[in-house]
Amino acid sequence: AGSQELSHYWGSLTRSMLSLYQAILGGLDWDDLARPLAEFVSPYMALLFCLYVGFALLAGMNVITGVFVESAREKAEEGKRNEFMRVATEFFMNSDTDNSGTVTFAEFEEQI
Repeated sequence: AGSQELSHYWGSLTRSMLSLYQAILGGLDWDDLARPLAEFVSPYMALLFCLYVGFALLAGMNVITGVFVESAREKAEEGKRNEFMRVATEFFMNSDTDNSGTVTFAEFEEQI
């Protein structure tokens, strides 16, 4: 029965690729895939398999985290830009004391 599992999960390149894909995405339990490797090939192959799955999962989580962090950074930058524009607009609106729609150098100096 064990050698049939080995052949089923690891018998060809395409089946091996599918098994690795299923291990990463949770379609198959790690033990179901690692046990035949440890028993019929080498315990080191089972260890290598577990290291591969662990690395792939951590890499995937790192990419997802990076997307969220980048999105949050962009939102914060946009917020800073909007706040700067609000303060600058308020400054120049307050500088235009004669309500002419322009700020003269004298009005500008008064605000500074």
